Amino acid sequence: MSAGFVLVMLVVGVGAVVLAGFGLGSCRAQASSAAQPGTSDDAREIPADYLALYQKTGREYRIPWNVLAAIGKVESDHGRYPGPGIRSGANYAGAAGPMQIGIGGAASDSWSRYAVDGDGDGRKSVYDPADAIATAARILIEDKGYRRDPRTAVRRYNGSGPAAEAYADRVMNLARRYAQGDFDIGAPDLAGVACADSGGFINPAPQSVNARQCRSQPMGPENITACMRQVRDLIRARFGPLKTIGCYRTTGDPQDHARGRACDFMVSVGTMPSAEQTQVGYDIANWAAANAGKLGIRYVIWRQRIWNIERAREGWRTMENRGGITANHYDHVHISVY
Repeated sequence: MSAGFVLVMLVVGVGAVVLAGFGLGSCRAQASSAAQPGTSDDAREIPADYLALYQKTGREYRIPWNVLAAIGKVESDHGRYPGPGIRSGANYAGAAGPMQIGIGGAASDSWSRYAVDGDGDGRKSVYDPADAIATAARILIEDKGYRRDPRTAVRRYNGSGPAAEAYADRVMNLARRYAQGDFDIGAPDLAGVACADSGGFINPAPQSVNARQCRSQPMGPENITACMRQVRDLIRARFGPLKTIGCYRTTGDPQDHARGRACDFMVSVGTMPSAEQTQVGYDIANWAAANAGKLGIRYVIWRQRIWNIERAREGWRTMENRGGITANHYDHVHISVY
């Protein structure tokens, strides 16, 4: 991932990250996650179509858009770099596309493992900026550990050693230049997570229910319906990696699990989640509620509270105490579809 590494950046400053996304707890909203950074005058050099894709992907994957844009600048000058592998083929290291993602050879084959259809056109192409930018975000999160340490993830996107350290400095400082106002990148900002119980749940705006298609679906591969699989895959791509995701089961009190219409998204296993894991749980729960209508989600359970689209006006409702961390859904988000 180094075709554009030779580009020269006049950049300064590094610090601590602002994680971006929607559907986050109000305790953290002002501190870190309420909105993506604004665009500075320096961002005007980004082609409009690329800027729109960086910003869209940043919102969807909870990564600051300007970090993705900085990588795109260093790797390919936002697709304008004339070197090999940008629009076809691969560079000498086996990286391809505007985000220079490994497709084999000397580079790891990250594309085959993490490829995303970013624009929903039914195809995945490493040379399509919509697909490449979304895939880069997924690689940073799932493979490079962005949630734990953003700077290290950016460094690992390029490799290891002194060259990768210099790469991370260039990317991070350019990201600061692209952002409007102060923007620092470093370690995740977890300020306010401790108060999440009083403000972590967000009630989405009223939405229409798209349940007919989901209701008619039989169980398919992996013993889950197509609607459930879509929800699972979207959450795994946007919020992963998770401890585990459990869907079909017939033991205990399986309810929707036995019909292939429910999954449990574990942020911890049998123990109270950390502050960061707890926030991921809130993010998943709020995202699911906000998108319930278009995805056929019927209800969501997290931290002893339930949200049901058919009772959406009541918001998140407290459930009875079932006596344990898992039973009360403190270590996982339960999502059921129609």
